Amino acid sequence: MLDFATLTLPKSPNTYLLAPADLCRNAKPHAIASVYPIGPMQLATIVRDALVALPDAEVKETQEGGLYLEAHQLTPRLKYRDDVTARILPAQGGATLALYSRSRKGYWDLGVNKKRVQGLMKTIERGIAEARAKA
Repeated sequence: MLDFATLTLPKSPNTYLLAPADLCRNAKPHAIASVYPIGPMQLATIVRDALVALPDAEVKETQEGGLYLEAHQLTPRLKYRDDVTARILPAQGGATLALYSRSRKGYWDLGVNKKRVQGLMKTIERGIAEARAKA
């Protein structure tokens, strides 16, 4: 299980990390995660649904009652298997998350990991908006 607290980013530019500013002691996130006004379990369900909706992706592992998810996705062109780890955390006023997308092969990723995380966040934020509208 990936530990975000001790995560160290590689020197290669083929990863993308979105996380709360104070989560990773050894890594500076590429983007800072927001806090959402919903509970951790509800956010975990939305994140899982977003991961499952990725083309050529599957959730491989769920731990901690669904608050930790590991997924794999095949890249569109070369069909390399990339990894995505999601960790949902309670936060003041709701819940937040960490997303770490990384390539298994190669040095450059042509922005694939950043685009993946940004796309996931759009899907997640739509899911949060829908959940709040139903509440």
